[in-house]
Amino acid sequence: MSHRKIYRERQEIPGQELYEEKGSSTSRSLLSSITWNYICSLVSVLLTLAYTAFTGRTVDSGDYGSYAIALTATQFFSHVACAGLYSHLLRVECVTQQLLGAARRIALVSGIVCFLVTYAAAPLCAMLWKIPSVEPTLRLLALQFLFHPAATVTNATLRRIGQAKRAAGNELLGLAVGLSGGTLLILDGWNPWGLAAVPPITSAAMLIFGTTTLAHSRRRPPIGPHVRVLNLLRESGGLSVHNLVDFATSNSPLWCVARLLGPTAAGCYSRAWLFASIPRALLTQGINFTTTPAMADAQKMGCAPPVQVVHAILFGASAVAFVPFGAMAGMGPPLLELLLGPGWGSAVALVPVLAVGSALSLICSVGSSVDQVRRASRSMAVTKIAVIGGSSVAVAAAAATHSLTVFAAAAVTGPLLGHIAQLLSWRRDGVVHLRALLRAHMTHAAIGTALFVSARLVTVGHRPVESLLYGFTATVAITLGCYPLRRRLPLYAIVKRCGLLGDRTKSALSP
Repeated sequence: MSHRKIYRERQEIPGQELYEEKGSSTSRSLLSSITWNYICSLVSVLLTLAYTAFTGRTVDSGDYGSYAIALTATQFFSHVACAGLYSHLLRVECVTQQLLGAARRIALVSGIVCFLVTYAAAPLCAMLWKIPSVEPTLRLLALQFLFHPAATVTNATLRRIGQAKRAAGNELLGLAVGLSGGTLLILDGWNPWGLAAVPPITSAAMLIFGTTTLAHSRRRPPIGPHVRVLNLLRESGGLSVHNLVDFATSNSPLWCVARLLGPTAAGCYSRAWLFASIPRALLTQGINFTTTPAMADAQKMGCAPPVQVVHAILFGASAVAFVPFGAMAGMGPPLLELLLGPGWGSAVALVPVLAVGSALSLICSVGSSVDQVRRASRSMAVTKIAVIGGSSVAVAAAAATHSLTVFAAAAVTGPLLGHIAQLLSWRRDGVVHLRALLRAHMTHAAIGTALFVSARLVTVGHRPVESLLYGFTATVAITLGCYPLRRRLPLYAIVKRCGLLGDRTKSALSP
């Protein structure tokens, strides 16, 4: 059976028409939630950039490298502590009071266990990377496990019951409190320990804000049947393993840099990696945290996620990935140089490569979210194997050459091969019209490439402030040049088809 025939048959699934009758209202609701998430994400990025500029001038690269290694170790245990509960609560058909109570009990126990394990394992981690300062930093970071799992359960519940705006606001307020606390500690002489205090303070603030919001919300989880903790762990455990594989794959280059090249090189790599990955993580969360509940609602009605919704998600991810990160590849180096000040040239040089990797990682992550909702375990497994294989080859090559640039290339090869595996799987299962999606990728990638090339041409050889000014001017010129051609852009056609721009004329992207 050809993929076109499968694609048409998916549009004739019983119950699909009932869901798609609400396509316009659903799309408007999604757009509103995504817009609010991105507003909060933009503010979060600005706060993080300001904090980066501050720490870049107060914390040297060696201290920051040891902090980055300790942070990745706690992030690894964080996936264990959260036990995949966030992803599970977002995709479950209905969050009941019994389910919320079981999730909170798991979060409490797993958080305490991970705190004790991390505290005890801190000396071993310091010996593994041969960086003594990792031990006290890791023990301070471990405090976040007492708050973070419970905070994620609370915020996931808020998003699933239709309080996505409040959840995003709570996360932003928690980040602001954490960064403010870390800044005050560094100014008071706790340098670099103030860096490690930010995650625990942020997690505690998010838990307080989220619990208060949920307690006073008019929308409460309904009463449901009893939920066994072991059953919940069994259902969410697969998602936890999935998240752990993603985390280990994306952080393996940093671990190898610290082991082979030392804390100073790790500090440079982690600065550039965080500069590119923080916007990627926020953009990915803005899409996944909003669209996953919508697709789960379709599953609740007994039908596959509507083709219209899946198209809008994947085409939107394509635009959000290639266009902004194309601009970052061109304007990111002078911006990071301005933020960090002198002495971070190695980090600045890695930004273009890592920006490309962030774009591909965003698309691959959103695609994995779609596969999770449609319960395509085979597709997810093949994608993970492709990502691991591509990243492993690049890391092995970098270990042989001791090149930071080759290490950064691992952020590109892994998600690139993973997304190719996703495209082949979607073509086989008739999830999307493959040619239309590839056409969207090529169009958005061309725009991103134009933004990168124009910014690089006008920024080379200038001081950071001048480079940013010239790069911004070039970016605006490219954007204005695309405006008359907007009707030919794939994302514009999808948005118009969803009824967000007036008439719902049929898109040229329809097969």
